[in-house]
Amino acid sequence: MQQVLFYIPIFKDSFPPNGIPINGYGFMMLMAFLGTIWLLGKWSKVTKDGLPSSFVQNLIIIMMISGFVGGRITYCLQFGVPLTDIYKVWNGGLVLLGGVLLSILVFIALYQLYLRRLGVKFWRLADTAGPVLALGIALGRLGCLLNGCCYGHVAPDTCPAIQFPMLNAPARDTLVEKLGYQTVLGFTVYPEAPNEPRLIVKHVEPLSEAGKAGLQPRDRIVKINDEDLSLTEFSPVGRLDQIVLNWPRGKKEMTLVVERDQKETTLPTFIPRSIRLHPTQLYETISMLLLMTFLMLFDRYRRHDGQVFTLFLLGYGIHRFLNEILRNDTPVEGFSMTLSQNISVGLILLAISFEIGLRIIHGRGQAVSAAIPPNPATNAPS
Repeated sequence: MQQVLFYIPIFKDSFPPNGIPINGYGFMMLMAFLGTIWLLGKWSKVTKDGLPSSFVQNLIIIMMISGFVGGRITYCLQFGVPLTDIYKVWNGGLVLLGGVLLSILVFIALYQLYLRRLGVKFWRLADTAGPVLALGIALGRLGCLLNGCCYGHVAPDTCPAIQFPMLNAPARDTLVEKLGYQTVLGFTVYPEAPNEPRLIVKHVEPLSEAGKAGLQPRDRIVKINDEDLSLTEFSPVGRLDQIVLNWPRGKKEMTLVVERDQKETTLPTFIPRSIRLHPTQLYETISMLLLMTFLMLFDRYRRHDGQVFTLFLLGYGIHRFLNEILRNDTPVEGFSMTLSQNISVGLILLAISFEIGLRIIHGRGQAVSAAIPPNPATNAPS
């Protein structure tokens, strides 16, 4: 998890204290944009879908915008956010499947209004778009990993797992406030005592980063990252709450100065971390890269146009349904499934319907071709 990759040291007055932050999520969205433009341009030449090379970038831009809008609309509907706040991305997120669905609808409309006139074959272009969409999802999920969102359930010791820096992790709300699995910092403190400006440590979680740094029960915390707890209008406990709630985005480390045996000691800097969680973001990235590779290899063996795109819908629907089982940030909406699982079932059914319909159309086309007698003139000796 790396919410801020680095800072550009300019405009520090507007972006204190380090300058303009380059966020990991936004950076990976840029990489997804550039990566899909590159792949669509290269793959279009291989598949010969008829898409004009001058339109590649425009198509990706339109699809990215529609995906963003669809993802935001779905997020607002799922989590009860007023649609008037749809532009406030800093207060929420995106639902990827909503973006995929709107992108498909916009793609169909774009074809009907413009691309069909250029002689572009709809299903051949859709086949080209399948691996490109898989790549975009794979790179986008790396952005989720850097941001810490779209996290999974608590992972057993025998499973792959990831631990996020707790002070910035979106998983913090669920793990601390909703489920009570852990504390934010790895330790608890006594309620404030009369005439005691410092925090007195009550309990340190076993194996926590705070414990590894040497924090002990009965330590009196004097400073947190140079914040003197005694020089404030808040009570010490209130000041701790303010520090945690207003923790700078992208900052992971914490340094404590404690008083122990009437001596002040600066403990080694540590990073409070979440308990082990399933790395569902990485699962999706790996799954989509494998799906992209499979679709590109399968393209030469397709029986009819549209089969590659149908396999993309089927593969992503199955993956997302299963991956949602490991997710811990999405509520159950209907049919004892999350919203994304319900949409995934719809994608699977849609893929099956497409394949059946396309096979019927393809079979009829072959039957018509076989029924037309050959032109004798074409077989005359020269």
